[in-house]
Amino acid sequence: MKKTLSIFAALMILSVAVVARSADKPVHPTSTTGMAVVQSGTIVKLFYKSEKPAKVRVTIYDRHNTIVLTENIKKLDGFMRPYNFSSLPEGDYTIEVADENGKQIEKIDYHHASFKKLGHLVKIQDTEKYMLMLANRGEDVVDIKVLDGKRNLAYQGTEKISNDFSKVFDLTNLKGDFSLEITDKSGTTLVLTYQ
Repeated sequence: MKKTLSIFAALMILSVAVVARSADKPVHPTSTTGMAVVQSGTIVKLFYKSEKPAKVRVTIYDRHNTIVLTENIKKLDGFMRPYNFSSLPEGDYTIEVADENGKQIEKIDYHHASFKKLGHLVKIQDTEKYMLMLANRGEDVVDIKVLDGKRNLAYQGTEKISNDFSKVFDLTNLKGDFSLEITDKSGTTLVLTYQ
């Protein structure tokens, strides 16, 4: 009986030590936050995605670092906000997104008749995932290819898109530089390179 009681006491001490040891290990939350900006004519669309809901502050600055717009967005884990630049002068602007994880900044070169930024590729923070965003009017069919730095095909797919489009690619197995080639049904190809 004493031997059983001694074994039971030793097991209790061991389990308390294990529980106390696991409580000492710090937990490091990983946050995944990403933002991207797509310009289509006079409309600039801001895309935001976070792993968990967060209070977000959006600030737009002109080239003189003067605030053009500030907006607070309630706790959401993702959103898309269009901003109409038609009443603003042409030039360089900065869009800043601040949340509990810090600040992210995207610069745009705004021109009234510009359709220069039809697509954008952004890395989702602390991951090997990348978000592709395309500005589009109407419906289209696009062929998307992901090519590694040596131009080897890593992914190919076709997407039917209606208006704006976004897709997340998990490129964990792809090492080094890569590019995306997006070809629409008229044969126009947009190449986005990530280095």
